[in-house]
Order: sequence, then C-alpha cells, then structure tokens
Amino acid sequence: MVPTLVAPNAPRGSLPTPPAEFAEGTTSNSPAYGPARPGVLRSNPSVTPPRPGAAIPPPHLPSMFDLAHLARSLAAETSLVRAAASLQRAAKLLLRVTDATCVWIDWPRRTATSITGRSSPQVEELVLDVAGSGRSKALGSTIIQPIGRAPARAVLALRKTSGMTFASDELMVISTIAAGIAPALDRLIASDRP
Repeated sequence: MVPTLVAPNAPRGSLPTPPAEFAEGTTSNSPAYGPARPGVLRSNPSVTPPRPGAAIPPPHLPSMFDLAHLARSLAAETSLVRAAASLQRAAKLLLRVTDATCVWIDWPRRTATSITGRSSPQVEELVLDVAGSGRSKALGSTIIQPIGRAPARAVLALRKTSGMTFASDELMVISTIAAGIAPALDRLIASDRP
C-alpha cells in the first residue's frame, strides 16, 4: 500500500497535495537542486530555516594562503618591532580576535618585551612559563601561544570578547601560525640583541 498525501479531512476523491519541495519553481529537477534521482526528495538548504539544536557553522578560519602570506611578510621584515606590530594586526584580522600581542623574551635577563615596552612582572612570569614549557595556556577568553619550540623566544597572546572561548579548530590554526612564523621572529630577536 502506498501512502497518500491527502489531508485527513479532505473531501473524498481529492488530489494529493505535493510536498513543499515540489512547489512551483522548486522541483527536484530545478538547477538549485541538481538532477533528480528517483525516490529522493531534495530540499534547498539555503531556503530551509535551521532546525532547533542544529549545529552552528564553524567560525571563520584563515586559508593556508593567508597563513603563508603572513609567514612570508614577517620573513621579509628587518625590524623586530615592525614585525611584531605587523603580526599583531594580521592576527587580529585573520583570527577575528579583539586583541593580539606579541611578546619576545630575553632569556639571559629573563625579561619580556612587547612593542609598548617591558612587560610587568606578572606578565613576565606568565610569558616565561608558557615560553619555557612550550605549551599554550588558556586564561578565560585569552590564549597564550608559544612561538617556536621550548624554550620559545616569543609568545602570541590572543584575546576574544569576554565570555567567548577558542574552538579546537581555531587553536589548531593558532598553533600553525606560531610554527610558521617562528623562524622569522627568532632571526629578528637574535639580531635585535645589543
């Protein structure tokens, strides 16, 4: 027995009502749906509203082209301060974060410096801990990522809007950025020493 699409209270002999997928202009043969396959009803996801509890699309992530461009532009820099400023601007744009700060370390003196000058003792302690361990650290809506292998010469601190956290795919991209820019920053930090 084949089920019909006739409304239960419709007069006897009424024609079945076609499903919404087959309404005028939206048949399964229309270009928006591709070629029709027997027995398969298609729907247009751009028209269908999302179901309650449906998965949220992933956040914007930069392409590998964008990451390679960032690494090449930092490799071309000749000034550590200009490179750090460029990295901070690019990180904010590519990762859509509220704040980005690059902090480099003078290991013999155990000091941490950014483009605004020497860091506070509390920030120095945190930066030295992250760079020394080679492991990123999350503090609320902020992630502190070492740039390079332990002991790293620099870290990148990224902050989102309060209450927001970094998704695992975003953390992977941040780690990829850090690995890609490490050689350029290491070279600039080494050449910046007095």
